[in-house]
Amino acid sequence: MVENFEKGLPHYTPFLNIGHTNDKLTEVKKVYQVVDESEKQNGLWAVMEVDDDSYETTKKYGYVSGEVYDDYLDADGERHGKVFAGLALTNRPRHKRIQKNKFEMLVDKMREVFSLSEEPQNTEIEEEEEMTNAEFEERMNEKVKEFEAKLAEKENELEKVRAELYTGKVNVWKAQKAEQGYTPGNIGKFAEKLLNQVVDFEVADEFIALTEKVDTNQVVGSMNYTEKKDDKSPEELGAEDARKFSEEGEI
Repeated sequence: MVENFEKGLPHYTPFLNIGHTNDKLTEVKKVYQVVDESEKQNGLWAVMEVDDDSYETTKKYGYVSGEVYDDYLDADGERHGKVFAGLALTNRPRHKRIQKNKFEMLVDKMREVFSLSEEPQNTEIEEEEEMTNAEFEERMNEKVKEFEAKLAEKENELEKVRAELYTGKVNVWKAQKAEQGYTPGNIGKFAEKLLNQVVDFEVADEFIALTEKVDTNQVVGSMNYTEKKDDKSPEELGAEDARKFSEEGEI
């Protein structure tokens, strides 16, 4: 019968009905054969999907009775032997070997495995139904405050990350300006304004471009030398250079 079911026999999809009638509850998705398994009765088993309403209906019946064509005849006149036709909910099974339904036990086991127990939810709903409007409003306000506190905590964490990223960006800007030859004093002054968000990076670039750069390499005649110039004005440096060359007899 499993092979015939997989072939698409009979010509309709077998279904679970009530009392061997056409009152369909749900269709059969799959059938399989069980042989010598301790937890299941030997024979043909069917797989079905039931919603809450159908499940409540199945609990009203103690047994499931199988429906079978002994020798199914298709539309072309070909015979296929035994073909599974469907299942019926009943309280008067024909065969004595049919075991009592275990729907509730199976569903409870599924709920336990998947942690779908409805008791905590139902308890809370029942409590809320018994509350006055004022009590219900108070509970909702408590939940809102709880979520707002969690949200504020996440926003504070996000703000710290943003501050760290911005500080890192300012440090990169300082390093770039140092490489371009701007004085440490001017770099520090505009970096402080950036950190305090008095100016943005575009404005800082415009203003520092107006300041003097540090040129540490100076070439005079055929001599190349490096001088530190941060502490002396160009006039002082020129006078000092003239004095040095005079003393050496090159001027």
